[in-house]
Amino acid sequence: MIHNWNKVIWDSCALALRDYYLELEKGDKQDYSIILCETPLEFTEKGICGLTLKPVETQIPANIHSQRILITATCEKFRVIEYAEALSSILSFFIRRRMNSYRLPVSFVDGKISEHILNETCERLTQTGPPDSANMIPPDEVDKRLNACQNAIEKIIKMPERDYLAFMRAFRLYQCSRLFYKEDLTLAFFLLVTSIEAIIAQFYNRKYPLEDWPPLDEWSKFLDSLGDISHKSKNKILYRMSGKSPNLRKKFKDFILDNLPESYWSTPDSKALEEAKYHNYLQKKFFKDESRWIKSESLDEQHVKEFWWIYRDGRVRKDIIPKILDWCYDTRSSFTHTGEASKDAISESYETFKPTLVSKKGEILLEGGPSYFFLERVVHDTITNFLATSTVNS
Repeated sequence: MIHNWNKVIWDSCALALRDYYLELEKGDKQDYSIILCETPLEFTEKGICGLTLKPVETQIPANIHSQRILITATCEKFRVIEYAEALSSILSFFIRRRMNSYRLPVSFVDGKISEHILNETCERLTQTGPPDSANMIPPDEVDKRLNACQNAIEKIIKMPERDYLAFMRAFRLYQCSRLFYKEDLTLAFFLLVTSIEAIIAQFYNRKYPLEDWPPLDEWSKFLDSLGDISHKSKNKILYRMSGKSPNLRKKFKDFILDNLPESYWSTPDSKALEEAKYHNYLQKKFFKDESRWIKSESLDEQHVKEFWWIYRDGRVRKDIIPKILDWCYDTRSSFTHTGEASKDAISESYETFKPTLVSKKGEILLEGGPSYFFLERVVHDTITNFLATSTVNS
């Protein structure tokens, strides 16, 4: 339901989009809304989830490199706002960009959207932080990501309601993380971790032996002091207590380690590769001299040479990932329970992370945190792979 014209209940938006796709909710009149993306996207008019997406050409303010996408739906008035809100989260996840929706219906004057509305949509993106300088995406890559978005929607929308909402909430949390990372990196980190937790809560039912749960020494001593409780009963009580406050950090880490695809280790830093791909696209578009072009099969190799300083020490080592994930979850816990920001600097540079390892009392510890885009890539690839390989009943 829409509240106070400009506020929404997220689950209601997600379920409204599902009903529209399943043709449970249609209208007689076309209505419109707008989704704003932080970078211009080149694509032709496209249908996704029963809705029509079309890039809107407009005079873009000099300080904001953005793209407005017109959403067209056949629906009752104001319903289009809910569809756009839900769809913007899915698009943000698969396009991997900051995206937000305009929470009012859009009207046309003389066949054009008013400049006032087009300018207001910019405010929806920038109100959570300064504009971003993200890379442009080549048109063929935009099509690839939009197709991945469509395939994902077709899969999750047929799932039972609770499963569908788990994925939609994960996409929403990812979107919020992208919106806030220019403003508060600790909050953005927190939202990426909770994006994974939204999936874990619904689908990941791994059981751990009692010794793997957080220490319950004090409670164990208290139960022993009672004297008349059997060992079996004591363990049952401790299990029940552990179930009330499960080892969420371990689940977070194990879920990622179980679902992070092998391709993560064999593909380049995607943020750096995007830059190389877009530069090559511009070369092909504006220069006829083919000697300046990079062949597709050589692009990965060429980009590694260009970004040599990223790959100087290689990619993130597999044996270090568990420690990095522990650091990410500890940052989330500190922020959740105390509001404390990370004591270590979180950069917003490229994905490849070179950790500093220190030895304390014979234990190798991580010093300093990873970049925002390291965790963003891990979360995105983990959820995408889990969805692709998921056997959830539809």
